[in-house]
Amino acid sequence: MVFLHGDALNLPFKPKIFNTIISLNLLHVLIDVKKVLLGLRNVLTDNGTMSFTTLIENNRFADKYLNIMGKKGLSVPRKAHELFEIFNDISMPVKFDIKGNMAFIFYDN
Repeated sequence: MVFLHGDALNLPFKPKIFNTIISLNLLHVLIDVKKVLLGLRNVLTDNGTMSFTTLIENNRFADKYLNIMGKKGLSVPRKAHELFEIFNDISMPVKFDIKGNMAFIFYDN
């Protein structure tokens, strides 16, 4: 297992090198989610999996926190269906599980 703190927009890896990618609390701070997802998919093996967690707007009290962060430029508030569309736009069918303001997203290549 490798833990890496790096630039998700410029991954320094060869294509198809990882079997499993886990991304925790990243997507809600990215403007260009598609670019990151395409980069991650590029380094994922043919039978690899990706798991994500990210904050979403979900008509709950925590939406206020997410929107305050958004106004300060620290997050990009999105609803679950908006994230789902981003994944679909780049042909990455995913499964979602929503718990409060947290989305758990699973992709199986």
